[in-house]
Amino acid sequence: MSLIVEVFFNIIKFINKILIFFKKKNFINYLFDKLYSESITKIVINNNIVKMWTPSNFAAWVAQNFLGKRKAIEEFISNIPDKKDIVFWDIGANLGFYSLYCASKKQNVKIVAFECSTSAVLSISKNVSINNFHDKISIFPIGLTNVDSDFLILKEHSDSLGAQFNALNTEFELENWKYKNRYKIFSNNLSNLVDNKSLKSLPDYIKIDCDGLELEILEGFKKYLSDLRIKSIIIQMKFGPRIVDNKKFDDDKIILRSNKIYSLLEKCGFKSRHLEKGMEKKGQYLDIFER
Repeated sequence: MSLIVEVFFNIIKFINKILIFFKKKNFINYLFDKLYSESITKIVINNNIVKMWTPSNFAAWVAQNFLGKRKAIEEFISNIPDKKDIVFWDIGANLGFYSLYCASKKQNVKIVAFECSTSAVLSISKNVSINNFHDKISIFPIGLTNVDSDFLILKEHSDSLGAQFNALNTEFELENWKYKNRYKIFSNNLSNLVDNKSLKSLPDYIKIDCDGLELEILEGFKKYLSDLRIKSIIIQMKFGPRIVDNKKFDDDKIILRSNKIYSLLEKCGFKSRHLEKGMEKKGQYLDIFER
């Protein structure tokens, strides 16, 4: 497929040169604008057609395989009461698909989508706009961590929309790991954002999936984690090898970080639904923590 794309693209470039010479217009730019605006995948959620902006192969694949891929998150969102005073934080929103899922399932729940990758934020804003969800979903483009407000380095592994694999102010434990994009983004911890009223209310429900930064985000919210308004949190847990591009994470450090998450949340009054079922801490899974 890559060879076919390369040949086709070279043909387009040749045509473009001719058009520029005679018409003084760049055909590729016009083509890009057309593909940019019309790369839409439609799926059905709660008997409603939801549009997802999918200008990359990865985004299209995620949209096509979205429903049923992570049933624990779907169940978590489906169980959120549909009331006007309920707030859902989607931390690590990526392309915003789970924010869309919540907005489609719930008429009254207010959603805040947190995302640090600027290209992913572009996708969320597009998805919110084409589905007319601007009154339901608020976008917070910020890096979340455990430090006070600062501009921190964000590293992205890929240009493919939705597959950036971010590292904020840290290096993952991989050998010969290369990042394509590096830039500074304003970052802060959640406690500060609540204290200074950047966030007007605490959440009732939280989803956290942030490429290994879940611990830092929770540490930066420790001041409020014991507040009884926060009823449930779903988090991506890692107790096994994580492989990206045939490179393997340091298992011991991953397990240590995940155990710290359990310890922190238990001290704040949460219980693990995963461990209540007698399951082992093994592999990668989504765990739900409840009061």
